[in-house]
Amino acid sequence: MAAHHDGRVGRVRLQRPDKRNAVDTALAEEAALLMRRLAAAGIDVALLEAEPPTFCAGHDLSEMGAGTLETGAMRLIEELNDSDLFWIACVNGPVVGAGLGILATCPMVIATTDAWFSLPEADLGFFPGGMFAGLENIIPVRKLMDMAMTGRRVPAAEAMSWGLVDEVVDPADLMSTAEGIAASLASRPELVRLGRVAWRNHVRDATYRDRHQSLLGPALQAIAATVGRAEPA
Repeated sequence: MAAHHDGRVGRVRLQRPDKRNAVDTALAEEAALLMRRLAAAGIDVALLEAEPPTFCAGHDLSEMGAGTLETGAMRLIEELNDSDLFWIACVNGPVVGAGLGILATCPMVIATTDAWFSLPEADLGFFPGGMFAGLENIIPVRKLMDMAMTGRRVPAAEAMSWGLVDEVVDPADLMSTAEGIAASLASRPELVRLGRVAWRNHVRDATYRDRHQSLLGPALQAIAATVGRAEPA
């Protein structure tokens, strides 16, 4: 992980390229510390970046064998959701599984033309329950069901038409576009704070936790069983 800030705009970068930026507990804990430091420095807007070529591969499957709800990816999702910062996700490649849950915490998402999005759990024969609950207030439910049941890769332009992505740009323009938006927002801190609260309340309405827990538990148990079968005897 890496973090710094320039004026009122912070930047946090996922840096685990050898694991396609899959989130384990260590990465989540480091990210939480960096986010708190940015907030303590008076930062209102932050860019969430990732070491290419993958934005985030979701859960680190090595943590899934116990079937626990307390995975690194879920920890990072909760930390981002509870953060007082207004997050702009800068998506520079594939976003898979729990990586979509990370995007759901960000009020704005800018993606490159070569980015794509997938819930590949369907390819393993189980339903991506936790991510479904986190995304159903963002993506039209029939489009989300398409992702959940097919596991197909959704191109950035299509994801934008669904409302998952705000803007699609050429890879060379990603950071300049995000930085320009962030700088503009950071000049209006009260608006940013209210927007952050509005986003959190929309994505995580009064029924979210019940829906999330009822869908996530069976999904993680299925993942744990799959990981267990894949381990050598």
